[in-house]
Amino acid sequence: MAEIQKYLFTLTCREAGAVRGLGGAELHGLLFSLLQDLDPAEATVLHEAPDKPFALGPLTGPGRREKGFLHCESGTHYRFTLSCLDPSMTGLADALAGYWSGMAVRLGTAEFSGEAVEEVYPGGLTYQHLLERPPLPREITLAFRSPTSFRQLGTQIVFPLPERVFGSLLQRWNNFSPLQLHPDLDFSVLLVSRYELQTSLVAFDRYSIVGFTGRCSYRLPPRFPDFLAFQIHALARYAAFAGVGYKVTMGLGQTELVGEG
Repeated sequence: MAEIQKYLFTLTCREAGAVRGLGGAELHGLLFSLLQDLDPAEATVLHEAPDKPFALGPLTGPGRREKGFLHCESGTHYRFTLSCLDPSMTGLADALAGYWSGMAVRLGTAEFSGEAVEEVYPGGLTYQHLLERPPLPREITLAFRSPTSFRQLGTQIVFPLPERVFGSLLQRWNNFSPLQLHPDLDFSVLLVSRYELQTSLVAFDRYSIVGFTGRCSYRLPPRFPDFLAFQIHALARYAAFAGVGYKVTMGLGQTELVGEG
């Protein structure tokens, strides 16, 4: 069983309706409802876990956005991604994929039917694979595809400080990987060399969250040890699966390494 995998779920809108925000809360609820039907005991363990071995991308597809809602159009296709960070979660996703086609799904006030599930990385990846990839240049650029933020003492931080970005990734890596990275990596030595960011507001049921999207580049300092550089590069690649920051299980914090083939 693959340790890491990303799945692309496709669904078709059968009855037009509105989905709040990025659809993350609805997709999160849908996932746990499906897991409850599939394996109630495993669903309960997963729901109660303080850090969950998956990340959900936002619902994407055509339709106007108005007053914090996506208005989905009948007869059109929509998509979302589910990234799995350990073999157990990958196994659950494989099982869900087996009966997704034709499944009736409700998100917000819109009705959908499941169409297809695609493995983005056929066969999956391992944590060892991420560590063994060739080294990157001394400058790393991350693209924040969905609104991203960090939570600290009740406050939202809306800038991708290296300590926050890579600290978030390190925590997720060490929680789910059989290969532990050094827990005291000092990410403050990374320099923000350039950025192009904007903020936006994402609506949830009883609150809204501000997050940033765009790009940010980080430069490793001169004479930075190679073995530490390899670990930082691995974390940068891991971002495409783990997400970064707050509410990655509800569509936020979707992040990718720029220039990685």
